[in-house]
Amino acid sequence: MTDEANSGVDDPRLKIANDLIGFANDRMEEGADPLDIAAAMRNAGANFSAFARARASAKDLTVQAVVEEFSHWLAHYDSHHQIHTQPLTMLEQLVQDAKKE
Repeated sequence: MTDEANSGVDDPRLKIANDLIGFANDRMEEGADPLDIAAAMRNAGANFSAFARARASAKDLTVQAVVEEFSHWLAHYDSHHQIHTQPLTMLEQLVQDAKKE
């Protein structure tokens, strides 16, 4: 997965997001399954979101609002990646299958 370069990023939230994508890319290069990385990031995101919400006493930031924000971004990025991602060639799929064995 590619991410935007952090240079010139003014929004600290976007910079942190790009740093997390960089971490995920590094794990993929080490051979981790992208679906496992995504599941781990969702778990960590949920855990830290709940922690930050409680720590900040952000009563106006409801669980439903967090879920809706996640749903919005998931739909946005899913459309983006579906358009910009080519299916694996037969050789690429064979290599991926071999790595799993």
